[in-house]
Amino acid sequence: MKHDQFLTALGSVLLMLASLMAAPQASAASWRLTDLGAFAGGTSNARGLTPDGRVAGFSTEADGQPYPFLSRGGQIVKVGSGIGAPLVVNAQGQSAGAILGADGSMHVGLFAGQTSTDLGSIDGGINLVYGINNSGQVVGYTILANYDERAFVATTNGMVNLGTLGGRFGRAVAINASGVITGVSSSASNQNQCFVSYGSGMNSIGSLSTTGGCVPSAINDAGQIVGSSYNGTATHAFLYDGYQFHDLGTLGGKTSYANGVNQLGQVVGQSMTAGGDVRAFLYSAGQMTNLGSPVARGGNSAAYSINASGQIIGYYTVPGNSDRRPVLFNNGSIIDLNTLLPELTEIDGVYIYLNDAGQIAGTGKINGARHAFLLTPMP
Repeated sequence: MKHDQFLTALGSVLLMLASLMAAPQASAASWRLTDLGAFAGGTSNARGLTPDGRVAGFSTEADGQPYPFLSRGGQIVKVGSGIGAPLVVNAQGQSAGAILGADGSMHVGLFAGQTSTDLGSIDGGINLVYGINNSGQVVGYTILANYDERAFVATTNGMVNLGTLGGRFGRAVAINASGVITGVSSSASNQNQCFVSYGSGMNSIGSLSTTGGCVPSAINDAGQIVGSSYNGTATHAFLYDGYQFHDLGTLGGKTSYANGVNQLGQVVGQSMTAGGDVRAFLYSAGQMTNLGSPVARGGNSAAYSINASGQIIGYYTVPGNSDRRPVLFNNGSIIDLNTLLPELTEIDGVYIYLNDAGQIAGTGKINGARHAFLLTPMP
């Protein structure tokens, strides 16, 4: 190769390396930030995002009480008829969460339009809401006075106690469009088992090992369930396809946990690596891929959810600090959301949401005020 040809080739390689090194960065101009504001005298908190970009959550007022909202036209608008704190939202904009019952305890509430509907409680217990589908079915669990727990599904027709698998606790954690519910319950022998329910009672679906426990985290509309289970040696992420469990393996370390699944059956979560770090992963087409972290060594990263385009929302931590810092894993790049726009800081890394359009909703400080926000990718 001639000297000038070598220099040309070397220049091409350097340009390619430069572009690869720049890949994890995101241009601020490629995102539009919408500050959703807050009710007078208070702050606002995002707790869900619809497919068409509406953000659900709650905002306090000067009285310090939370009031439910659903964003419209770039700002929050009250829904329901009083105090409440939505935790989940469906595509229709119905949200569900906590509402003050007539007995003075916190019940399950459904918020839509100008109506707040008290869906009830089980024996006056403390209710935690985990999911809602487009039919308005709400799932979660109730903590009773004796600290037992009961899984439930609630609609405007009332609340159904799903019971347990023979033990003292049961939790419903997700529901799909067909009304299939998944969760975890203890058995009579005090073993945690995954279950499915179709609106009454529950059926154990087993686990990776006959001697191991099982904890699900999500279900898609195809009925695929993901979570973590003991496989006889260690706890691994799994995918249950309706017939059998599939061990997703690890990134070289001992353990892995699945947190989310999209409609294509792609799974995300976190796994220990051979070097002892915990890293976010994508499992697709039979392969687990390390998604990395902004921190080369130490700290953790994990993935919460994945949309139809394969974009993934998650978090990372730095060594010596357990605060979760939200990130977007996007086609090989890692975008630290706290450094995306100078006016948006201190984003809550736990309550962060992604829809199929690539929009991101969350809560952070915008020019110093703690508000819910929406990030929209620009073409």
